[in-house]
Amino acid sequence: MRVLRTCLKFIAGAAVVLITTSDARTETFNLEAKRLPSSYTAVRSSEDAAFMSRSYQRFYTRDGSFVRTPGQTDFSKVVVKEPKYEYARPFKGVAKLGTKEFGFAFDVASSTPATTGSSRVRYTHFYFDSNGNGDLTDDKAVEAESKSSSYSYFPRVDVTLDVDGTQMEYSFYMRTYSSSSGYGYAYLYGAAYREGEITLNGEKKRIVLVDSNSNAQFNDATGDMIFIDPDLSKGVYAYSDMTMNDDQQPVGKLVNIDGRFYGMELSPAGDKLTLTPSSAPVGYVSNSNKGFRALVHGDQGILKISAGESGKSPLPVGDWKLLSYTIDGTVTPETKEEESSLLNTLSEALVQSNSSASPRWSFISARPKNDFTVVNVREGETVDLPFGPPFKPMVRVSRTSGSSGNRVAYLSLSLVGTGGEVVSNIMVNGSRPKEPEFTITSAEEKVAQGKFRYG
Repeated sequence: MRVLRTCLKFIAGAAVVLITTSDARTETFNLEAKRLPSSYTAVRSSEDAAFMSRSYQRFYTRDGSFVRTPGQTDFSKVVVKEPKYEYARPFKGVAKLGTKEFGFAFDVASSTPATTGSSRVRYTHFYFDSNGNGDLTDDKAVEAESKSSSYSYFPRVDVTLDVDGTQMEYSFYMRTYSSSSGYGYAYLYGAAYREGEITLNGEKKRIVLVDSNSNAQFNDATGDMIFIDPDLSKGVYAYSDMTMNDDQQPVGKLVNIDGRFYGMELSPAGDKLTLTPSSAPVGYVSNSNKGFRALVHGDQGILKISAGESGKSPLPVGDWKLLSYTIDGTVTPETKEEESSLLNTLSEALVQSNSSASPRWSFISARPKNDFTVVNVREGETVDLPFGPPFKPMVRVSRTSGSSGNRVAYLSLSLVGTGGEVVSNIMVNGSRPKEPEFTITSAEEKVAQGKFRYG
């Protein structure tokens, strides 16, 4: 029995109000290449851990054979010369970084048992065609820095790439996973980011650009991120969701800096950022929930909005649809005396409070279903963007056959908001609320009882 999958996240930051301006000129800024630590296992404790790529390139093999995924070139067309492998069934693949494809292979040293008792392969060496000449024999093998019965972790690999005519230094990590059923998986995570300083209206800002989808291009509107004066004291988990803080925004056509819309252009290599003051007409969306941050999607791409003092947020004119949101209900000394919010009430009812401790996170996050209503923003007007409490519990029942042939019923619980959105994460005073309990009764007697589990 289960409820929606959840994961630990934190919130920090304050809301801003967006406005447009036309009293500045177009400016281009240079961003320098930076790398994360050389050790994959050390990255989580590093100061810049928040800038590690969020998603990865994934590859897989079946019983050691090359498996080509859609759009991937065959290994034999990319690699023309291979080393003498020590394992009979090396894991081979092709990764695309920038506009070029690179062959790679994982091997097992002869001094290391290839498999554990569960037939899981433990890869120990990684060959990568760093110079892109199709020859794996002139590239030094990278040894795994850590491995278990299922996983192997490899240190950072540095490469020089040509991206849209620009020579770029790039880095990535690799890790592998082996299943007991003969399948092997490899994951490539970007380990490089871009950093620079911009000056707008006489104020300097630190800018960090992250290749979130690990493809060595920094201008993808489908996931790359830009950080503006990031506060790294929040910890890496504060940046796991863009609705959890105010420091990061999605890469797209527009960005807001200090409450102003700017048109944004990025070079594929991420070395140049051009900002142009936007003169796009704006309207407003409103929501009654204080402390919300949300992502919306429209003709201008994906934009981040947040609740200001006025309770409304400006958006360019057009149709907009909610993608996700977080409502921050964390109690601080400044808000403790204010009227209790939904999450504050939950905190008192469900979690024992430690008044002497520093404020602990209370928040609720959700994502809408595909049929979420589109709102039309008109110039100078305000339209309601419906989401949030009251949340209604919904239980779904599915049935299947058990191992003994009996029919088995599975119950799943979801919390659904006023806009039809489904809760994806919830924390109350730094802890999960108690697992909801259920009882099933017939007209005559109690049939079953239990608890829903997170996950």
